[in-house]
Amino acid sequence: MPLRLSAPLPSAGHAWLARTREQEFQADQTGALLVLRGLKATDDPVMTYLAVAGPLVFFVIDHLITRVRKEIDDIPHGLHMSDHPTSDERGAALRALFTELHGPAVLQIADACVHWLSSREDDIVAAARRQLPG
Repeated sequence: MPLRLSAPLPSAGHAWLARTREQEFQADQTGALLVLRGLKATDDPVMTYLAVAGPLVFFVIDHLITRVRKEIDDIPHGLHMSDHPTSDERGAALRALFTELHGPAVLQIADACVHWLSSREDDIVAAARRQLPG
């Protein structure tokens, strides 16, 4: 399915490329496979664990940003792309892919990072609130 150009957002002043949920999942999978392909020159499992952690940490950070936006509501609603899969869905799809390709041990570093960030989520939201004027 070809990409379609959506109408310009009033506050943005330019058009965005709209993608389907399936295209977003495909793009995530393609990016993950490209990262793994770049690791073929190494047999070091730690390098693979670190490479796998990157996209999963990205989606946890995206989840945090989305939560801050929802709770603080400082970003106009028109800028939120609700047609995208959630960061949690996208991260889960990549976790399944990485586990299928390399087994569950490949998630060790990712799980540690994700757990730590998730445990700090309330603190991060509170810190963002403190940055608001007034």
